[in-house]
Amino acid sequence: MPATKGAALFVTATTSEKSQSTIYARRHPIPLKSIQKPIIQRQMLTEEQAAELLRRCEAIAHRKLENLRGNLRRAETRAAAVWEMIVFEASSQLGHVEYEAPSGGPDLKLHFSDNRFAWIEIAYQNPRFEDEERRSNAVREWVNLERQRIGFPGSVSCDFFGELNNPAGPVRTLPSLHERKVFLRDPEVLAFFSRLKNPLSAIHQITLKRWTVTLTANPEPSPFLISGGTVQESPRIVQEHAVYRKLVKKRNQHKVEGPRVICIGSDTSRAVVQHKSHRLINLERVLSAALSPGGSISAVIIVDIAVSQTTVGVSVRKATAQLYPIDAKLTRYPLSNKELEVLASLDFNRWNYTYALSRHVEEVPAYMLRTSNRLSMAAKSDGSVTLCIPGPELLDALAGRKSLINAYSAPESPPDQYLTYLLGSGWRIVSCKYIQGDVQKGLSELIELTLAPPHERVYARRAS
Repeated sequence: MPATKGAALFVTATTSEKSQSTIYARRHPIPLKSIQKPIIQRQMLTEEQAAELLRRCEAIAHRKLENLRGNLRRAETRAAAVWEMIVFEASSQLGHVEYEAPSGGPDLKLHFSDNRFAWIEIAYQNPRFEDEERRSNAVREWVNLERQRIGFPGSVSCDFFGELNNPAGPVRTLPSLHERKVFLRDPEVLAFFSRLKNPLSAIHQITLKRWTVTLTANPEPSPFLISGGTVQESPRIVQEHAVYRKLVKKRNQHKVEGPRVICIGSDTSRAVVQHKSHRLINLERVLSAALSPGGSISAVIIVDIAVSQTTVGVSVRKATAQLYPIDAKLTRYPLSNKELEVLASLDFNRWNYTYALSRHVEEVPAYMLRTSNRLSMAAKSDGSVTLCIPGPELLDALAGRKSLINAYSAPESPPDQYLTYLLGSGWRIVSCKYIQGDVQKGLSELIELTLAPPHERVYARRAS
């Protein structure tokens, strides 16, 4: 992809894999029963995957990576630590790598040959306005609960419009997460809900003066809580772009001799998405503004981890990397075409991205601890039935923590009748097969049991 006008620092932007991206809709319905505590999540690895990845990274580094281990224990830094390991392990597939020295410095050093190398600075891009999004979710939930409390039969929607003249974008002014009572006792909010205590024949709307929220009541009921708002991460000037801020921070973090590459990745921030709209600031413009000519930065890699559809319609999370090499005339340490080809071949999809990681929940849910696999049951032509049971599910059943029958049943549905019949009617195991799992793909081991019908009941008396 040729560099756009104003991106004079770059020669070519190379994309390693195509992906689809979307911009949030202006208004999006959310089923009322799905509303939960406001938590922003990121799509990363299970704990088992992270543990194996850490083992490999420490084997490559030939030492225990205490700082990395500490970051994995804290929710605030967990996703960034996982991303650092993903980049480190991917880089190790291209050549000899050295991890950051205990005394500090760039995150890793990738050797192209005996005398050629590049320092790689790794950064994880969190959503810049994550706190405002959490508070928006909280306000939406407070409004819905208050609607239920007063018994209003219609629907109430929240629209968050933000400060349109803010250089950083339409940033919202909202109450803190602990200010529920402050919000509901606001005179305008009190007046709004007081009006809903009486029959409503038309839409009733109010735009709050204290906060950037518009409340709209509709006498027509709805199974959804309708809400919307302008996208906050839409800066008006380059200097307020989240990637610009991250690049400047990383650019000034260390002063070392030799070419430096900055690798920024994210699965939650739309700042890493390359936009074609003229109304949005594109990444080439951001990088050109953040990296001054004659600097030590030789290339930038931007990685967007997003959900995409396979050819059979299955949703998968894939990383799409884009390499931005700096023109040889504009950096002190230009990289050769062959070295740029090596960087462009970095595979950020060696590990399947599985469950979400939250920055605001320290205790990881049980379902995010281990890899799993698909439960399956199939009848064979000889009358036998095969059951494929993921190892974790089988161990939970043996320990009495879960029911195997419930594991095969659909959520909130009665137990599977056929499996209940098989396990309760004397069917016998005639063969057992172990199928190796793949932790990189997020798949656990499988135990395949073949069940055959029970023997004839020769001792039983015949029914008269």
